[in-house]
Amino acid sequence: MKKIMTALALSASLSVQAAPIMNFFELGIAEGQNTAYYQVAQHNIQTSIKNEKGTLAMIALQSQNNPQLGYMLELYVDEAAYQIHKKSPQYQYFLQESPKILTDHKQFTPLTLQFWADKTFTPS
Repeated sequence: MKKIMTALALSASLSVQAAPIMNFFELGIAEGQNTAYYQVAQHNIQTSIKNEKGTLAMIALQSQNNPQLGYMLELYVDEAAYQIHKKSPQYQYFLQESPKILTDHKQFTPLTLQFWADKTFTPS
């Protein structure tokens, strides 16, 4: 009975938690700016993961077919955490550098997290 009550309590607490925020961005990288984009994105990601408790994951990707296309996948614990990130110095720096390193091609897609499972992974 105790296990059932614990499971019910956990289930209830999960159902009242705010929904996680997941965003996907497709970004045009200006000609000759791939290295600068990589450096700014890396700084934004590493600083956000280190300093923002509600930033759960940030992944920068590059198209294999078109090196001028970059992608960013972000996961936040909730909307409040996303708003904290948007006000952070590293994100403001990304915005400041964007006109120099990105083209006008910017596509934002909010996503709904359906299922999550992971293993600890550190890319080489």
